Amino acid sequence: PKVKNLTMMASILIEIKEHIYYNMVDINKILNNIQPTELGKQLALKLILEYAEILKSQNIYDFAMLETEFLRRLNSDSLNVFLNDIKIILVDEYQDTNLLQESIYFKIAESAIENGGNITVVGDDDQSLYRFRGASVDLFTNFIERIAKIGIEAKEVNLKTNYRSTENIIDLCNDFVELDDEYQSARVKEKPKIEVPSFNEDDSNQVPILGMFRNNEQLLATDLAKFIDELNRNGIVKRKIKRVLTKDDNKKFNSDNKTTLINYRDKGFDLAEGEDEIVIELGDDGSAEDIAFLTFSPKELTATGSRTFNFTLKKQLGRLRHPIEVFNPRGQDLQNIDCVAVFCGLMLECIDPSSRYQITNDKLPNSASLNMKAWRRKAISYMNDVNPEPHSPVSLEKFVTHWQIRHPFSSDESSDMKWPTKANLMELAYKLVSWIPEFQEDDEGVVYLKAITQTITQTSFFNKYSANIDFSSPEAEKESINEALLNIFVPIASGGVQIDENLFEVIPSNRFNIMSIHQAKGLEFPLVIVDVGSR
Repeated sequence: PKVKNLTMMASILIEIKEHIYYNMVDINKILNNIQPTELGKQLALKLILEYAEILKSQNIYDFAMLETEFLRRLNSDSLNVFLNDIKIILVDEYQDTNLLQESIYFKIAESAIENGGNITVVGDDDQSLYRFRGASVDLFTNFIERIAKIGIEAKEVNLKTNYRSTENIIDLCNDFVELDDEYQSARVKEKPKIEVPSFNEDDSNQVPILGMFRNNEQLLATDLAKFIDELNRNGIVKRKIKRVLTKDDNKKFNSDNKTTLINYRDKGFDLAEGEDEIVIELGDDGSAEDIAFLTFSPKELTATGSRTFNFTLKKQLGRLRHPIEVFNPRGQDLQNIDCVAVFCGLMLECIDPSSRYQITNDKLPNSASLNMKAWRRKAISYMNDVNPEPHSPVSLEKFVTHWQIRHPFSSDESSDMKWPTKANLMELAYKLVSWIPEFQEDDEGVVYLKAITQTITQTSFFNKYSANIDFSSPEAEKESINEALLNIFVPIASGGVQIDENLFEVIPSNRFNIMSIHQAKGLEFPLVIVDVGSR
């Protein structure tokens, strides 16, 4: 069968491989038990084995392979010098532990206990997020029974007091986590509810939540942008309280009595007469980077092309007298971003002049082919109309032209130089970066470049030409170009390459952050704005 998206296939195979490693499954044993008719399973497992061998041949280990090798050395007693000094083991986020990691922890724990030490694990079963990475919450919920099998007695301590959240947030979390009856079996047995610290029981110590409601998104985005601008410039915002929603109000809103709800809605909130103004302060050193805007999705456009609130807010922030830059690399699909389009178009113009092979390749999906044509148009316009620096020692137009005529560039225009028999696409990409300032100076642009180069690198493991254009013969050139078109550019052009959160390890300074709630896990911001109305 025809593989339409090699990047997606590679990602699926790597995910399968990681599950095999993390669950400590013997892949050869599975292969031996596969039926002759199960050709798909055979092919997938053989590809995984070949992938691992290729990595090892290049002295490369991915994370799962590294952990597997570490456990092998622990069990072979070759790390006794390391184990002899171990006394204290502390593992955080234990709810995200997989079987391979548990085996490592338990092996080290045996030495720690022998050395007079101990092991402590900390986690929250309600925050288990990494099941896709082989994590099993059962390893956490059944930790006491599991570690007892190696002769270690464990004690459970519940940290139930929350010092970071308001009472309303704590009540919401307690109620929300108990909504699904089937989910309760996956939780720690007899787990106590989260409690409010005693000093927060008095309403005077409560941190208020400010609500901003408007009749339409445009007006809300305008007022929110002004609010953020004032906070960014002055470090402080003061607002008169118009209405107050108390804990008693919240209980009435959650009433099961429909008549009560209707009556309460019609009555409205109590006006905040006599209430003081609310003060939100970032401090003298505060700026837009101290603010996080959390939303269910960071996308700025829907699948149908409609603009989301993120788009409207970003636009309003850019229209301010002192514009505020936004950091939201996942806001647009990669193939639709201008600098990505120019960059990919330039690469296509270099490797496939005049679309010679793109036009004749009937395996290209129509949508991807249309996007690649658009990329080329933008790239040509960029060369001719923008003519970006640097112009010396070679301009962008001249660089691309030399690639198209397959003639190496030299400052003295020497005629005896020969075009190489092989050209690496990663090297081409990084040379073209010289003329794309967004990929050098802009934080979002750097993320986009990482996504593209990661696609080239990952795909090369499964390609015959390993992300190289082979000029050794006309047949090899045609085949290697078509391979690059199908396996590198089609996934990008068709939306198969996503902006992974792991690509942006740090939050840039002095930029307003738009992120998903999942992405914000574990981060802290002085001010958090939550989008509760878009979906």
